[in-house]
Amino acid sequence: MFSSKPNGYRPIQDDTTQDAKSDSDSGKRGSSARRCLHIAQHRPGISIAILALFLVANVILFAYSMVNLQNIQNSHETDAKSRYLHHELNLDLKKTSSYSLLLDLIDLKPSIKIINGALRDNTSLWRMAPSPEVDAAWDRISAEDLQIITVSSSDIVKSGKDPSHSVKAPSSWGFGNDAYIAQVEVFHQIHCLNELRKELFYDYYYHNAPRNELHISHKTHCIHILLQSLMCNPDVGIITHNWIYDEKYSDPKTRPFPDFSVAKKCRDFDSILRWLEEDGGVKKFSSKFPMEYPPGAFVLPGDGYSVAGGKAF
Repeated sequence: MFSSKPNGYRPIQDDTTQDAKSDSDSGKRGSSARRCLHIAQHRPGISIAILALFLVANVILFAYSMVNLQNIQNSHETDAKSRYLHHELNLDLKKTSSYSLLLDLIDLKPSIKIINGALRDNTSLWRMAPSPEVDAAWDRISAEDLQIITVSSSDIVKSGKDPSHSVKAPSSWGFGNDAYIAQVEVFHQIHCLNELRKELFYDYYYHNAPRNELHISHKTHCIHILLQSLMCNPDVGIITHNWIYDEKYSDPKTRPFPDFSVAKKCRDFDSILRWLEEDGGVKKFSSKFPMEYPPGAFVLPGDGYSVAGGKAF
């Protein structure tokens, strides 16, 4: 590597001189990485010093990471508290959820429930063929009855929307000048699920009418809404498998089958529905729809979707 040793050069250790010469003769095999390893092996003091520095650096990095993590957690908690009046109600949900005034009004008290994942269980009302009873049940938990609530301009801003683009509740409703009409998202999602259910019984609900462009657009809109909701809140629970035997299957009749009846930590949907029906909803005003356009109100072109910031699916 070197043609001669510089003045004052002293080998690190006598028994390394031959190794250094061999390195010089062997080209790439005499790399600096190998020499460092050689030094560490023959000079325990240096090896211990390097190890100590490495450990200290890792401790510092770990401490820095923990401080940053705590700052992030504190910022989420501060953000949640700054947007809500009843800070402690649903605090954990507020830290990980988009803004909703309902988180300040309803105790969603998450609890463990077992999902009914049976493949052939038509005892559930939600899986039954159409009937007045079935339709009434679906209408109650979806947007079919137009479950309108009112929100303030502050609620709209915290939700990432512009109050100047939103429809105000008519003054005749008696909610004041800072009241805007809104719906709770879950009921629209269930409405979309109900629309897909109706496709299974098309003749019953649509009397064999042809599927026009609006009908198809409505259904594909619903599919997209549900897909985006699932992708936005991906469920990472696990589905185990059981050995089953079923005569209905072709051979092999004994096979592993996924157990879809899994345990979930569920928000209290019934409390949301109860609040909507007893306290929060103003669907008694649904007979007033369609409302008259107030002169001067902002009008969006086309379908009128005012998109908040963020990347779309």
